[in-house]
Amino acid sequence: MSLPQSRADGWALHALLTLAAYVATGALGMLVSIPPSFASPLYPAAGLALVAVLSWGRPAALAVALGSACINLYLSWPKAGWSAGALLMPACAGAGAMLQAVVGAALVRRFVRQPTLLAEPRDLLRFYLLAALSCLISASVAVMSLTAVGILPAGMRLLTWWTWMAGDTLGTLVGAPIAMTLIGRPAPEWRARRLTVGLPLLVVTVLMALGIQQMVQLDEDRERATFEREASSASSAMQARLREPLRALEAVHGVFMASDDVTRAEFKRATAAWLLPVLGVEALGWHQRVLRTDLPSFEAQVQAEGMPGYHVFDRTDAGTTDAATRPDVIAMRFIEPEAPNAAALGVNVLSIPAAHEAIDASTRSGLPVASPGFNLTQGGTGIVVYQAVYHGEPVYAADRITALRGAVFVTVSLEDQVRAVEASLTTPLSLCIVDKTVGADLPRLGGEAGCERPATKRRPVHVRPITFAGRQWEIRVRARPGVAADEVPLGNAWPFSIVGLLATAMVGALLLTMTGRARRIELAVNERTADLVREVAERKRTEAALRESEQRFRNMLDHVPIGVIYTDLDGRIRESNPRLREMTGYGAEELAGMDAALLTHPDDRAFDLELNRRLVRGEMPMVRRQKRCITRDQRVVWVSVVITVLRDGAGAPHRLVGVVEDITEHLRLQEAERARESAEAANRAKSDFLSRMSHELRTPLNAMLGFAQLLELDRQQPLATHQTEWTTQIQQAGWHLLHMINDTLDLSRIE
Repeated sequence: MSLPQSRADGWALHALLTLAAYVATGALGMLVSIPPSFASPLYPAAGLALVAVLSWGRPAALAVALGSACINLYLSWPKAGWSAGALLMPACAGAGAMLQAVVGAALVRRFVRQPTLLAEPRDLLRFYLLAALSCLISASVAVMSLTAVGILPAGMRLLTWWTWMAGDTLGTLVGAPIAMTLIGRPAPEWRARRLTVGLPLLVVTVLMALGIQQMVQLDEDRERATFEREASSASSAMQARLREPLRALEAVHGVFMASDDVTRAEFKRATAAWLLPVLGVEALGWHQRVLRTDLPSFEAQVQAEGMPGYHVFDRTDAGTTDAATRPDVIAMRFIEPEAPNAAALGVNVLSIPAAHEAIDASTRSGLPVASPGFNLTQGGTGIVVYQAVYHGEPVYAADRITALRGAVFVTVSLEDQVRAVEASLTTPLSLCIVDKTVGADLPRLGGEAGCERPATKRRPVHVRPITFAGRQWEIRVRARPGVAADEVPLGNAWPFSIVGLLATAMVGALLLTMTGRARRIELAVNERTADLVREVAERKRTEAALRESEQRFRNMLDHVPIGVIYTDLDGRIRESNPRLREMTGYGAEELAGMDAALLTHPDDRAFDLELNRRLVRGEMPMVRRQKRCITRDQRVVWVSVVITVLRDGAGAPHRLVGVVEDITEHLRLQEAERARESAEAANRAKSDFLSRMSHELRTPLNAMLGFAQLLELDRQQPLATHQTEWTTQIQQAGWHLLHMINDTLDLSRIE
């Protein structure tokens, strides 16, 4: 049978309202997501889903499933792409959210007194516990689906599950009461609590969300500063390691400058100290310039030195050069270590485009020049730094080309250099060396694949430009991907959000309990008031009014917490109330007929007498003053006194009535308040001093760091090696001190 049209329209309206509200609140909840899992600690959509299913049933449950699937599809498709896995995870998450809302609603209907008013502490406690228990469902289903599609690494599963569950739980504890005031049943009862429960709780929740977002930003800034400091140290270590191959090249160059006939044995002894693994030098060698007409005699000479298989050859797999048309070759004669690099002996480096370009540049400049990255003859990818060696000491570029004797070289595998530096770091950082020279065929010289790409928000990059043997490089440092969750600092946002949101939930529970009880009291008071009105109407109006007036007057006089005294115009006490007798320590019989001046401190009596006379003469409407009172046991009590004149039917003064209040404790409180304000002023002065001093310290420190960096980056007048290391030490110490100053600023802001 088809549903009636009105019922079908109601189902559709409820489903659309639930879907729109779930998507909106879910998207707002994700704005306060916290790294490293980037799940939200406050997901009020879970509370909305529970209340919607409680109020509207099946259409709301289907809308919850669809809304959760939409949110998770939007969040997951950039990682998983449009695939079967990308659709499976949102579908499972939507099913989990629907199951959680349905189970939670069923438990509430079963174990919480109906209708769901949440007015009693017992009902409220059961509602919160059952809602929190049902929040285990969605988190478990979501983590299993994320794991199944391969989006969630193993190290992040527990943290993601906990974050998801805590976000749903806190969202339910905070969001459910707000949703109940909008769509809860019975509607009249919950509608009356919108201003007393819904609005205050909504305001507190928004403020907490803003606070969480601010704490997340502070944590991100702190982690960024820590990353920059540690990345700067790592890039400095990488730069220092890259100097070792240049030092080795300089040492070997000195050998050939000192001798015109370096033997293989001499070369091996000269390079032995520079081939240690700790220095990162892959190979050192010597290329000798030989005319093509002299190649047979040159090869025979080398073969006679113990290299029977030695011959000069061109590389044909590296590209085309003009090597074949040149009258000379530059052949590799020595290389150490020889065994793993024997295949490269005899190669004419002019047949390798990258090496040809570097040797020509070194020949003209007389300086070491690095080749771009290329495939080495002995295997693998690397760079080679060449240093030309001449006959004599030519000055001009044309003379250097003619006097070229050969070139020494050092081979460097930058992948090995990067791995060596990464292994020495205590922080999980990933290094990368990128060749920024225009037209470089291999821009990435060392590091993980894709490290030359720009930085992202979740994975920033520290960039240090350097000049290495005539080439412009960049050392890039990133946080290593795939770090386990227990290695990622959670920061201050998590504890702040958990404590703050639990406090918000407690505020909601308190408001619910108070408003529920106030509603019951209001109904009871209304019923009792109606009964009293009916009883009073049965009595005689005049007699009831008189008795009620007399009784009220007597009760007020006997129970008012302020002393009341009646005297004649001469100051003789005629009547007093219990509070005055308690204040002075006298009994009713002792006070009757006593001169009221005896209760006043002797130093204040003359002034009191003058004021009373002026009051009786009509010069003052009343007397209001503070004075000292003497008790029966001779204690001094400070009181505030207000005295007026009672007049008879003719308007003549008849009696004096005074109201006496003990203000001794009030004066003490005033004194304590002044002391507290003084202490707060001192504390604010301390905080201002910390903040101003921290800012003043940062100004010279920034100058020190800035000029240290300028010294390091100056290429026109470069620093000596040991001076560069000193500037690195200055920067490391400066960054450490700047971090401490920033912590001091953070402390002053928090206070």
